[in-house]
Amino acid sequence: MSLTSRLARRAPAGAIRPAIRAGHRAWWQTLGGLLLLGWGLLISAAHDFGLADEIWFLRVAQRVAAGERLYGDVFFGATPLSIYLSAPLVRLLGVELLVIKALVAACFAASVLLGLRIARQMGVSPAGCALVLLGLLAYAWPRQAGGYTPLAAAGLLATWSATLAWRDAAAHHARYWLIAIGVLAGLTFAAKQNIGLYALAAALTAVALGGAQPWRVGRRTLTALLTVTAAFSLTCLLSILPVLLEGAWSQFVDYGFVNKRTYLRLGPIGYVDELKRLPQRVQRARSLAQAAQLYPHSVLLLIPLALTGLLLALALVRRRRWVLATALLFVAAALAGAYPRFDIEHTAYVAPAALIALVGSAARLSVRRVRYALGLLAALWFGAGSLLINLSALQRMSSPDYEPARLPHLRGILVSRHEQATLAQRAQQLRGALRQERTLLLTPYAAFYYLVSDLPNPTPFDYPLATAFGLHGEQATIAAIQRGEIGSVCLQQPWRSRLRPPELAQYVEHHLVRQHALGACVLYRRRAAVPDGRAAPTGIDE
Repeated sequence: MSLTSRLARRAPAGAIRPAIRAGHRAWWQTLGGLLLLGWGLLISAAHDFGLADEIWFLRVAQRVAAGERLYGDVFFGATPLSIYLSAPLVRLLGVELLVIKALVAACFAASVLLGLRIARQMGVSPAGCALVLLGLLAYAWPRQAGGYTPLAAAGLLATWSATLAWRDAAAHHARYWLIAIGVLAGLTFAAKQNIGLYALAAALTAVALGGAQPWRVGRRTLTALLTVTAAFSLTCLLSILPVLLEGAWSQFVDYGFVNKRTYLRLGPIGYVDELKRLPQRVQRARSLAQAAQLYPHSVLLLIPLALTGLLLALALVRRRRWVLATALLFVAAALAGAYPRFDIEHTAYVAPAALIALVGSAARLSVRRVRYALGLLAALWFGAGSLLINLSALQRMSSPDYEPARLPHLRGILVSRHEQATLAQRAQQLRGALRQERTLLLTPYAAFYYLVSDLPNPTPFDYPLATAFGLHGEQATIAAIQRGEIGSVCLQQPWRSRLRPPELAQYVEHHLVRQHALGACVLYRRRAAVPDGRAAPTGIDE
């Protein structure tokens, strides 16, 4: 007889059955997580790649894995946890975009599992949980993104779940859940600073509301708040300790905090502005691929529906109002995390919290027949979104217009044949012309061309937008050009975005000698590096 069997015979039935159920649930959750990871990675790989954010994130991970200091030698605008996770993976598995896509897909899988857990904690029925799952597949599938926002979005959901668990825990376990809340909010901060701060604020407010006398801060409530704050602070300190040890503290503060005012000034995309563009996008959607691209933008309508549902439930329902108030706090935290850019790349990460809140509040507001009708409509809408994204991926896989990438570091990614040919030609031009030079690529897609052309970057800035240079980065780069540390600059022209670094771009145009176009950008050299000091004939791609 096995040890398990002997223990089962000796243990009371009431003690062994919950353990068996917990074990079965853990196995099913593990299997479900692996399936979600595989599906998310397949969908992401089938939907091309981004020339900007996710390639830049891979480039940062590559440089850190090669021994350069994060922040000190390499610009990064978020807190460091995502790079701490990515750089070892890149060192172990190779500098491949598929590694970053796998990390983002893992964050997606974790977000789905956490979303289902929160729905159960809110008292949502199995049918409602199925609705949440369908909605998450439709709205939260892995996109072209760096690892920091998906990781922070999963951290926010984990903090929410821990906050709900604290309220339901027995008195002798509540302290451990308070520590877990602080640690999870701290890890969220370590992934992306603003979302971590919003998660902490939501959790602290929920804990204050969850005391015996809400808003009256007695000794027990104060102790609970201090426990969460202490755990949060210690986790944050440990996460930035390597930055301190490497002597990159000043750049960390500059890039991650002080210079965010430039991002707030130049980067905003308003929520109302995006809503106004929605009818135009609907009119332009005339193919399956366009419909699949359009569908996620409907999250702009989902968010106000969720907030309205929560407010109505809070006004009409008397039972478990703290759970609804906590949901409202965390939806608000997720929405604040998208500020100041409410485009789909940012609002997509509000969708999990909004979906959970919408289903959870609707379950409390409606009578049975109305609930069934609303559930059926939501299932049809979410099912249509899930179907669209899957059909779009299948269409790309079967289309002769798409093929597996042959470009360096992009193995396993499906790309357009025309785009691949164009990008390969431009990368070859850059490699041939600049192999022996220390060249700054001044284009939003610099990270991509550094990667595929195998060119070194003489600066910390692989994403050279106005928001990336910090307080003095442009002046320092100009000084490096003047000292001859940067021999040439390849400037994208035209570049009409307000994110164009104005001081640096103007210096290049007015003080360097224009040479020729290289497809991706126009080459400028220092006058001392040009024999006759005159501009060369322009290229055909200008």
